Amino acid sequence: MIDNEDDYFLDLISYDEAASIILPKFRATHDELRYWIKLANDNESENNLFDDTKDYLLPFASEFPIDNMYRRPLDGFFYPEYYFYDKASVLEFIPQPFLRFVYQKDLSGKRNWYDYKRGNPESLIYKTLFRANECGILRLYDHNDDEFRIYANKTQIWCHTFEGESYLNNPDSFFLLYDILNIERIFFKKDKTLCLLELGLPTTHNPNNEESENVIRFAIPRYKKET
Repeated sequence: MIDNEDDYFLDLISYDEAASIILPKFRATHDELRYWIKLANDNESENNLFDDTKDYLLPFASEFPIDNMYRRPLDGFFYPEYYFYDKASVLEFIPQPFLRFVYQKDLSGKRNWYDYKRGNPESLIYKTLFRANECGILRLYDHNDDEFRIYANKTQIWCHTFEGESYLNNPDSFFLLYDILNIERIFFKKDKTLCLLELGLPTTHNPNNEESENVIRFAIPRYKKET
């Protein structure tokens, strides 16, 4: 529960209303939105991921205050679609670039994996993702605790499990943009400046970070593979 100043009330909106604002604004998905809410909820007290209030999408269990207090979700129950969100925070929210997702089905269509359409694309994509996880570069999403991890359990990395192999072969599987950029940097020799721009980080040619806003806000840019 969160204390509020006397006579102060939040303008809370439903998940659907929040999604209608955030998803088109950043070309985001419900998978991403769920993850952002989960991280904000988990790290509210620790503040180890977020530097500003615009990074937060804190969920509230009710839009009705009791004695100027708003209920927060109970521990162990995480259902973003059943919670409410501060409208001001939703309007100010900007997702951290290292928390953006890339979907397996978009690798060949929108990034420099397009050559993998030729021959046996599923095998080539799978082998690259498999190898990246095996080398500790790529984290897979653990649906049990809504987090990305290298290891599926104490003894096995994801790609050495049936669940991990299925995930790597699933077109709807998603990975962190940060990990995908590292794969492209290592496997495809992608230009470092392009990677920095996609993460919204300044480059030697962009010291004031002037070009990065559109990358963060309006999806991952397409680019031509260097020859």
